[in-house]
Amino acid sequence: MKLLKSFINKQYVWEIVRIITVGLASLLFYFKAIPLPLLLIAMLLGLYSLVKTAFEDLVKESKIGTEIFITIAVIISIVGKEYLAGAVVLMIILIAEYIASASGEKARASIKELIGSVPKTATVKRGGKDETVAIDKLKVGDIVLVKAGEKIPVDGVVVDGTASVNQAPITGESVPQEKAKESEVYAGTILELGAL
Repeated sequence: MKLLKSFINKQYVWEIVRIITVGLASLLFYFKAIPLPLLLIAMLLGLYSLVKTAFEDLVKESKIGTEIFITIAVIISIVGKEYLAGAVVLMIILIAEYIASASGEKARASIKELIGSVPKTATVKRGGKDETVAIDKLKVGDIVLVKAGEKIPVDGVVVDGTASVNQAPITGESVPQEKAKESEVYAGTILELGAL
């Protein structure tokens, strides 16, 4: 259900409408249920954001993206009177772009969630005492203490202790990894057993 929600986000409703419009118009044109002008209008609707993006990339960033080539291909299919082929290619491209956008959005959301899950403070050993310090106040060489059940607040290398660390949030590994002196540890991972 969560995956379905990420693919049907409010910002993607327009994309879905374009895909359905081009696909339905292609199907109806194939069965001669609509005239050519309606298919061309549907294709223009489908091309709108591609042309807009292509133009913005070209003018603002002096960049030639795939949108330009897609637009040219569809225009060539229209000029060559291969209307249906152009419409089907356009529909396939719109579907591919929709999936890429939705996947990218899901990845960005996962990264935001991961960043939000990293502790804001760390327990540091300074001058023989343990003190709580904001993450942004840590210095290279600080010794950070982490106990069982806590999230590791920063990336680092173990200088003392042994522990079993759940790295699934970062690496996707399902089995906790054993960490000892000189092992690398990652911010956001969970120390399950032991202390570092």
